[in-house]
Amino acid sequence: ADGYIAICYISQYGFCDRLSQALALGANKAEAQVQLVDIRASDSQELSALVGDAKAVIVPTWPSQANAEIQSAVPTGSPTPRKFIKNWKIDDLLTDVTNLPSGRSFDVGKRMFTTATCIQCHRFGNIGGILGPDITGAARRYSPPVLLREIIDPSVQVSDQFKTHSIITLQGKIYQGRILDQNDKQLTVAIDPKAPSAVIELQADDIDEILPSKTSMMPLGLLNTLTREEILDLLAYIQSGGNPDHELFK
Repeated sequence: ADGYIAICYISQYGFCDRLSQALALGANKAEAQVQLVDIRASDSQELSALVGDAKAVIVPTWPSQANAEIQSAVPTGSPTPRKFIKNWKIDDLLTDVTNLPSGRSFDVGKRMFTTATCIQCHRFGNIGGILGPDITGAARRYSPPVLLREIIDPSVQVSDQFKTHSIITLQGKIYQGRILDQNDKQLTVAIDPKAPSAVIELQADDIDEILPSKTSMMPLGLLNTLTREEILDLLAYIQSGGNPDHELFK
């Protein structure tokens, strides 16, 4: 389907009501692209940019006990750690990254690896998470333009190893996430890419159906608070494999 369906959610809470879970599953079965949009990590301008091209926008409710904590995070002009810069598209940066120039900043690139939350899900050298692929050797697998595409449009190509699934229990509950481990007794599922510790265990006997998703767990808009120069430094940092003496920094 052209475009995508944006389902807004609260980080650390994932899909907060059964209706939004069902809608996500329905869109999945209809082969529509579903994109998760993190309300907590976005300001109003960024949210507008993220969902502006969506065919439909679904905003779930959230548990009443979480209201006090979450209200200040909902985009109402509240301060955010970094200012929204732009809803970057591949074409905005393609010319720059095709011939990535030297003279980039290793220190800025390393800092942006954390700022853009890459470190939460991706292993890089001896640091980082494990929900996504190890990208220490990304330069051997991806050219800079392809690496840029993987960041800006992560659902274009998702490795089978890191695909997400919709898991439906016999009680009608629906969970979406990446299956970390599966055996005859249980499934271990990571349900929130921005909270790697958000892992649940489901008993195999309680599962009715498991459906593969075409959507990456990696959220859109990870570069939207970065400037053009910061993005180029980040790409150089990844391309260098974390080597401060790489030619891109000379």
